[in-house]
Amino acid sequence: NDRYLPDKAIDLMDEAASKVRLSAFTSSPRIKELEEKIRRLEEEKEKAIKQEAYERAGEIKKQQETAQEELEKEKLLDEKSKQEKQLVVSENEIADIISSWTKIPVRKLQEEEAQRLQNLENILHERVVGQEEAVAAVAKAIRRGRVGLKDPNRPIGSFLFLGPTGVGKTELSKALAEAMFG
Repeated sequence: NDRYLPDKAIDLMDEAASKVRLSAFTSSPRIKELEEKIRRLEEEKEKAIKQEAYERAGEIKKQQETAQEELEKEKLLDEKSKQEKQLVVSENEIADIISSWTKIPVRKLQEEEAQRLQNLENILHERVVGQEEAVAAVAKAIRRGRVGLKDPNRPIGSFLFLGPTGVGKTELSKALAEAMFG
């Protein structure tokens, strides 16, 4: 497009910083829980007043005040932790933004999956004897697809296993399915 590389880099950092900043503003689940409790108690109190159960309404009001005090304490703690917490833009936020812009998964592969992809040929050779060329081609296509070097609107691979009976076509398919999906 018409923007130069430094502008894109600045936009990338700005968007990642905004994402980190917004995530810091979300209140804790405990605060939301207390606010919901106070709202429910308010409804119960109104209901008790309408039914002229003033003693019950008084008890509910005390519970409501206790919950309100707890909410205030929780908000102070949350605010204090937000002030002490240093906001940092990490490579994960940058990768997420790049992924959303380009639709290419720039995330790090999980170590387990990366290890499995590295050893895919060895894993397949444990069950398929011979067929080095076929195993290498399948492993290469799977690695390319899993890393994101493919069109997202197309499948990882479309394989045609051809050959005479007994060379391992079905076994290669089964080994591949087990290696990739368990």
